[in-house]
Amino acid sequence: MTEPGSTIPATSHNQVSVAEMVDEDWDVVVIGAGPGGSAAAIELARRGCRVLLLDRYSFPREKVCGDALTARALRALEHLGMQEEVRRLGRTIGTLSVVSPAGVEVELPEEYVLLRRRLLDDLLARQAVRQGAVFACGTAIEVRHAGRHAGHEILLQGEARILRARSCLVATGSQVRLARRLQLVPPQSPSGVAMRCYVRSGLPLERLVVAFARDILPGYAWIFPVEPGLFNVGCGLFRPLRHKGRIHLRQAFDRFLRNFDLARRLLETGDIVSPLRGALLYSGWEQARAVAPGGLLGVGEVIGTTSPFTGEGVGQAMQCGLLAGRLLADALGTGDFAGLEDYPRQLRLLAELHTDGYLRAERWMTRPWLVDLVLLRARCSPRLRDKLNALLRDTSDPAQVFSWGGVWRSFWR
Repeated sequence: MTEPGSTIPATSHNQVSVAEMVDEDWDVVVIGAGPGGSAAAIELARRGCRVLLLDRYSFPREKVCGDALTARALRALEHLGMQEEVRRLGRTIGTLSVVSPAGVEVELPEEYVLLRRRLLDDLLARQAVRQGAVFACGTAIEVRHAGRHAGHEILLQGEARILRARSCLVATGSQVRLARRLQLVPPQSPSGVAMRCYVRSGLPLERLVVAFARDILPGYAWIFPVEPGLFNVGCGLFRPLRHKGRIHLRQAFDRFLRNFDLARRLLETGDIVSPLRGALLYSGWEQARAVAPGGLLGVGEVIGTTSPFTGEGVGQAMQCGLLAGRLLADALGTGDFAGLEDYPRQLRLLAELHTDGYLRAERWMTRPWLVDLVLLRARCSPRLRDKLNALLRDTSDPAQVFSWGGVWRSFWR
């Protein structure tokens, strides 16, 4: 079974083999061309840096994701000069429905742009090339700091020669092995796991659906109409190793497809047209060091930028990439890398972390009746609906929704 087609423009970014690049001298090598790495490459290139954007896959390639771009992601795309193009190629939806384990449904007005990650990541890499970066295919297996004035040496899989750069960014997503060796992140278990497939069906649906299905708590399932007649259907589980009673996510997802009315009707009127793909998720910005000697920075999910509640990470990764690109371009311009030590602090400010609130929300979400209670109150309380909407945008403390205080205040507004 192959992935469904998409309206991807003909390849124009000329992704080259990294073997052609080893004799070049670079200001920055960006390892990983996901949203965070490409955003950093765009920012660095348009500030005049000589940038090599490196990814182990030939683009376009598939990526496990819900394919829904939030307001945070759209703001980052605006800064990258890409929002108009993304809106033109994507599908704009103005409503999100949230469904509790008992079937309580709340509709939240919010704008999302749906665009498959296969296309989005390709567009970001193209923008990096338009700004002057070189995009190459190859696998970095080691990065060595060659000394204060010698920069970094990047060893490549299958290549006898090495890349040399004044600085390096590691943006390898959920592939954390290299970042751990460089001590950018501590040894830690994944924060979550997600899986998704695509379903082709003629069922009309003009909203995004998030279901806090009983079998998947503490997590959720989703049905997103990513293109006319094509649906992204998946589920994610938060911090799966923290909770008693292991959940077999594939079996839980199969039960969701059978038991959730909309999912069942979707399959009755259509077919699954892609393999079920899974991915690990990493969150927890505060645990990452994120900077190593010589101006080596971690960017995006590899340092835990993904939301610990929603699992959304595209907008956060791009914001992180823009910040890293700006700081590193300034450091390269002055030759002074000492200011990069402030990068982790600025990341925490950018993240708007609510660690205690996330932990409390996770505990509430292990009890289906509490999730039912929150959504029942949200149907009656504009205040709680607003807070729930903000939480799904990662701009609100989860404790303002999933707590007795949040429920109590909902009776007054």
